[in-house]
Amino acid sequence: MPSSQSRRLASILNLHDLERAAKRHLPRPIYGYIANVAEDGHTARANRSAFDAYSFLPRALVDVSTISWKPNYLAGAMRCR
Repeated sequence: MPSSQSRRLASILNLHDLERAAKRHLPRPIYGYIANVAEDGHTARANRSAFDAYSFLPRALVDVSTISWKPNYLAGAMRCR
């Protein structure tokens, strides 16, 4: 039987859910410090803008008849043993 903690964690699906849970469970001064990104928020804004540059690009109708299962790290294929 799952514990109450695992049930609570199962309801957290993204960072917004985690932030809401933190707001409910942390003392107000601690949550305020973290939510205000430990001072001026410059690093959080920089991180968010850096990650906003990335997105998933679905590739439809791609030929998959010759795909390789070899791992590919840093643009170089690795030999499988």
